[in-house]
Amino acid sequence: MPGIASLRVIRGFSASESKRNSLLIAQNHHYNEETQPGSSPYLTNGLPETETPDSALIAKIGARSISAMDIIERLIQQKSWQTIQDMLDSFVLEQAFESFKIEVTQKEVYEQITKFRNQHGLLTGPDTHRWLEDQHMDENDFLIMCSYDARLQKLKTVLFEKRIEEQFAYSQVDFVTVDLYKIALKKEEVAREIISSIQEGASFFDYARKYSTDAATAKSCGYLGNLKMRSLTVHLQDLVSKAPEGTIVGPVKERDSFNVYFVENKNTPTLTSEVREEIEIGLFKQWLQEFKSKQSLSLEI
Repeated sequence: MPGIASLRVIRGFSASESKRNSLLIAQNHHYNEETQPGSSPYLTNGLPETETPDSALIAKIGARSISAMDIIERLIQQKSWQTIQDMLDSFVLEQAFESFKIEVTQKEVYEQITKFRNQHGLLTGPDTHRWLEDQHMDENDFLIMCSYDARLQKLKTVLFEKRIEEQFAYSQVDFVTVDLYKIALKKEEVAREIISSIQEGASFFDYARKYSTDAATAKSCGYLGNLKMRSLTVHLQDLVSKAPEGTIVGPVKERDSFNVYFVENKNTPTLTSEVREEIEIGLFKQWLQEFKSKQSLSLEI
């Protein structure tokens, strides 16, 4: 959740609350409905409703106390507008949670905790504690963060689950990939000679390794990778899309070199989890801008 680690107001929690939240990171957690502790105030309603005065204590540096307003003023002085915007977005999303009646169960929060820990390699309690210390967070902050993330993911599911497949079908060409190789050369006539030799049976890969001026790819026989077609320049994209698999393209003048390309494979896109996530991110950014435009927001600083 944006800002929760860096701008959290010091709060009081009961010993039982801290003990319960410690259970979340003490081991590689697996949810068990019968053995989990009682519900938490964060699971359905996000952050606890607390009054936060401007003078609320954030931190101490020596004898100096740092308040919430001190942090805001410093953000403004340093023109950290993206950080401010990210925090404002989190408040906008809290309104969206209420508008769409987004609530999460205890199980869903625990699943988010497990997902987060796996993604960050926090497989043991000590690993998780060290990560929390590095982030200046405690177990309660961690629970709040994962509860927020669980609600955000549920909002995305409600909004986009049916639209992702439609968007994929509409923009499928954007996800076509190609296995592409390149030989970079300084002179056009040399590039043409190499193309002729390859067409007569010489090895593209040997030429790439021996003569390409692109040191980064020469070692791998010119291999650029499995690239999305849309990541190529418009001119190269047009040439590659028309070239049959296993053929040469070029020479193509690009900046200070004449490049010879080998189109190995063109890959028909499928709706993988990675593609699904990419589409969801795009849909969410568009939706968030539209949702914010409908909110009454004034920045009084």
